[in-house]
Amino acid sequence: MKKNLIVFTLSLFCSLATAQTQPEGQGAVDAKDWLRQGQELIKKQGLEAAATTFNDQKFQWVRAVYYIVIYKFDGTCLVQSKDPKEVGINAMETADPAGKKYIREMIEAAKTTGEGWVDYQWMDPYSKKVRTRDIYFQKIEGQDAVVGCAFLKRPILPVLKERPQLATTGLPSGDAGKRRMFTPDLNLAMHWCPAGTFTLGTPLIAENHTYQDSPPHQVTLTHGFWTGETEVTQAQWEAVMGSNPAPDHSVRGDLVHIPAVSFKGPDLPINDVTWDEVMSFCKKLTDREHQAGRLPADAVYTLPTEAQWVYAAEAGSNLTFTGDLDTIAWYQTNGDSMLHPVAQKLPNAWGLYDTHGNAWEFCSDWEGNFTADAVIDPIGPPSGNAHVIRGGGWDAPYKDCLTARRKFWPATGRRIYVGFRLICTAKGP
Repeated sequence: MKKNLIVFTLSLFCSLATAQTQPEGQGAVDAKDWLRQGQELIKKQGLEAAATTFNDQKFQWVRAVYYIVIYKFDGTCLVQSKDPKEVGINAMETADPAGKKYIREMIEAAKTTGEGWVDYQWMDPYSKKVRTRDIYFQKIEGQDAVVGCAFLKRPILPVLKERPQLATTGLPSGDAGKRRMFTPDLNLAMHWCPAGTFTLGTPLIAENHTYQDSPPHQVTLTHGFWTGETEVTQAQWEAVMGSNPAPDHSVRGDLVHIPAVSFKGPDLPINDVTWDEVMSFCKKLTDREHQAGRLPADAVYTLPTEAQWVYAAEAGSNLTFTGDLDTIAWYQTNGDSMLHPVAQKLPNAWGLYDTHGNAWEFCSDWEGNFTADAVIDPIGPPSGNAHVIRGGGWDAPYKDCLTARRKFWPATGRRIYVGFRLICTAKGP
């Protein structure tokens, strides 16, 4: 009797020692929702058929932020939707970099409590940082197995630089990064990007990542231009256009998981707009400011060319980003699967916020291939089916937030992770 009591007490102690409370943040809420859907699929299809579905590379429930795992109680992996190569391997003794046997902990807790949370560490191959993932898990009814949904734990955020609020002044001398409030009623601040020559494009990146940004070639911009301090906000859009198309919640079948959070807010980047709608905004703002006498007759608000965007984002450095990405960008690792108010992270050397992450940004160029030839004031092909977007977004992995990353977006496409940044420049290319 005493022996049984001791065994029970030790078992209870071990389960309590490894038990974790629900982590904070939207990721934990989404993980529980994914697991609920996973359990429903298992009940509907049976464990074997559901396992095949989860392991299918075309399965679009989860991406790098969330993934499904299923383990038998003996440690055999049945499902690993992020890395199906692990299927069939006994993972009972698998340990993270800190030596934690998290799969064993999950299985033992599932046997005793039926559900719970466990976390583990892993090395991010891009940032070279140790990250943490949490797994919400439940015992599968009628099976000696456990199903879990893993997600990235949002790292502790660095202290963020307060957004400067400078007095409105006249046009400064034109030094790089100089700031001016163009339209005080819209809080539209812009920074000066001087004329210059830089290298646009990178060699093909290793690990089969196609950045569509090669070959490198010299670009000369013969005229300086003003660039928006932030991505255009929903408050700015609504003040000009009279309405706000950003959704409270998305109900479309986006390939990324849509969390149960709103994408509407005055300080959030405008999103869910097409390229044509963006150009209509630029024209309407230009007409508005000409009529108010705040904009010279030869100046317009418009989208940056791809060359202008990269030049401004790199702030003349020819670096894909400077500093720690966590301090300058909201992206897949720290973005908690949602948009964030502009100007919360650190700016680049020319005072521009969120050139990495938060919302992808439209450029004016149609899609087209680069050549190795040096070019002057490039504007891209005369026509096409898609426009360039740059900078990555809240949904984007590390590599997509580098200025070397180049994607194309359909002219009529709209998504909750695509917005834009204005430039102000003289008319014409």
